[in-house]
Amino acid sequence: MDVLLADKKIYFGTAPAFDNVPRKKFFTSDTIEIIPSNLLDSFDTTRGAQRQLDILLGLSNVFDNPKPVDLISYLIAIASRDKINSCNILDFFAGSGTTGHAVMQLNAEDGGKRRFILCQIDEPIEKTHAAYEFCTKNKLPPVISSITVERLHRAGEEIKEKKGLYVETVDIGYKVLELVDAPRLEADENLLVTFIDNEDLTTQDRLTSLVFKVGVDDPALIPEEMVKDCLYRIDTRYYIVHSVKLDGEENRMKLKEALTKGKHIYVDGWTATLNTTLQDMRGKGKDKGKMQIVY
Repeated sequence: MDVLLADKKIYFGTAPAFDNVPRKKFFTSDTIEIIPSNLLDSFDTTRGAQRQLDILLGLSNVFDNPKPVDLISYLIAIASRDKINSCNILDFFAGSGTTGHAVMQLNAEDGGKRRFILCQIDEPIEKTHAAYEFCTKNKLPPVISSITVERLHRAGEEIKEKKGLYVETVDIGYKVLELVDAPRLEADENLLVTFIDNEDLTTQDRLTSLVFKVGVDDPALIPEEMVKDCLYRIDTRYYIVHSVKLDGEENRMKLKEALTKGKHIYVDGWTATLNTTLQDMRGKGKDKGKMQIVY
C-alpha cells in the first residue's frame, strides 16, 4: 500500500462517504496492449488518401474525403492484436471501401486472416461528379456501391503484385451480396393465388439467401453440391432449393441419404414444392423433425 501511495496509484473518492474507499488506479501504460500514438501527426491526411485512391482508380476525385488506409490499418491492428486469425471487421458505411482495403493490406503485412463485412447502399451518383464518369467509363452502375466493389478489386490486385512476406498467401477474395425483394403471393379478383417470383435470382442466389436465413453456417463457405441446382451440404447440414428437382429415383435416394446422415435439412420455402418426394420422406420415424421449411 505504501508503494502504491508513493507512486500515486491509489485513488480516494470525495463524496458520498461510501466512495472514499481507496481504489487502485489503472494506467494504459501498465498493460501489454498497443498504446495509440498521436494519430493526427503519425498518419496520412485525407488529402494524401485522395491521391492514393486517384492513382488506384485512374481518375481524379472519384470519391470525396476518403480515409487513409494506413490509419484504418493501424486502428484495426490495435483492435485485433490477439485475434488476427479470427477477427471480423464490420464497416456499416463503407463508402469507397477503405476498410476492406486496409484489412487486406494488414493481412498481407502480418499473415493474419481477418475478414471484413462492408455495407453500402446503392446511392445514385450525380452526373456532374467524377464518380459518374468513372462508372460509365468502366461500365458500372452509377451508384456508390460500384466504387466500393471496384476499389476492393483493384486494391486486391495491387496487393498481390507487391513483394512482401505474406503477399503470396493473402486472401483477396470477397463476395458481393445485394438485397432484393422477396417473392410474394398475390390474389386476383377470383381469389386465385399466384406466386410472384424474382426470375433474375440464380440457384446460387437462393442458396446463399437460405444459408443466411438459417444463420448456422458461414455464408462464405462453398457448399458441396449433391443434386445439381437443388441439394447442397455443409458439414452435416443440408440445404434444398428448387425441391421439384428431387423427383426421380436417384435423387430420392440422395435425399434419403441426407435424412439419414444429416442433422438438419433446410428447405427454401419460396422455391419448395411439397411434392410427393418431400411428403413421403419428411418426418418419418427417427428422421422426424429434421426437415425445416425456411421463408
